[in-house]
Amino acid sequence: MTARGLRLSRRLLVTSRTVAPCAAAVVALFTGADAQAQNIYVFSTDNPNGDVNTALNSALTAQGFSVTMGVRANLFDGSISLDGYDAVFMTCSVFSPFAVPTAAGQQQLVDFVNAGGGLVTSEIVHFMHNGFNNFGTLFPILPATYGGWSGNSSTTFSRITSDVTMDEGLPASFAIPYSLGDGDYRLVPKVGATEFYRSSSSGGAGVTGWDIGAGRVASLSHQFSNTGVISDANYTQLLGNTVRWVIPAPGSLAILALACAPLARRRLSR
Repeated sequence: MTARGLRLSRRLLVTSRTVAPCAAAVVALFTGADAQAQNIYVFSTDNPNGDVNTALNSALTAQGFSVTMGVRANLFDGSISLDGYDAVFMTCSVFSPFAVPTAAGQQQLVDFVNAGGGLVTSEIVHFMHNGFNNFGTLFPILPATYGGWSGNSSTTFSRITSDVTMDEGLPASFAIPYSLGDGDYRLVPKVGATEFYRSSSSGGAGVTGWDIGAGRVASLSHQFSNTGVISDANYTQLLGNTVRWVIPAPGSLAILALACAPLARRRLSR
């Protein structure tokens, strides 16, 4: 081997010794989060068409999350601590259209996301903001706007943007049967948001999300006024995938990469 080849081999060896621990740390960063249940705060609902609270609790628990069934939206007033929670799943009952978080509660959710937390919303959040402007504090961090409503008895979700977390365990297209009250709303992704699945029923986004602040927010088109969609295996998987997508907070990989890069450069310069 030439002298130049020997130097290159040594550099590659040293670099591998430097980068390998960083790569292992990257793996640990993301697999470690899955090693223990992620804590989810779920707003409860008063929907009379079946026990939606129990269905949501069971669906998310089966997906591996540690679930706390919390207060109804109108009781979320900024006084309930979200310390220790990785994400919030917010339902908002169609039967109590003004049962929305107070301005202080909405600001708490904004602060939670900006600090790196995850938020998933279901309908009728966008509908109520469009009609009554009662989500003025929260709306700027939501990834979609309201585009209409569909009362069809079933829909097909089709993948629009592939994502390793959103796609897990799901086909590219799947039918979702649901019963009265589970109709989905047409969500229109805001500029900068990603449309992951589209609903054939509404013609709009079935799942859309974006990075905002240090956290992530995703919006689902269904309103969970019944247990119909929650009992569907594919939709339950999608529900879990969506919650997983908003946590852990994005940027951890980039921070770790920035920490590893100077080490590699210093090694290579020797």
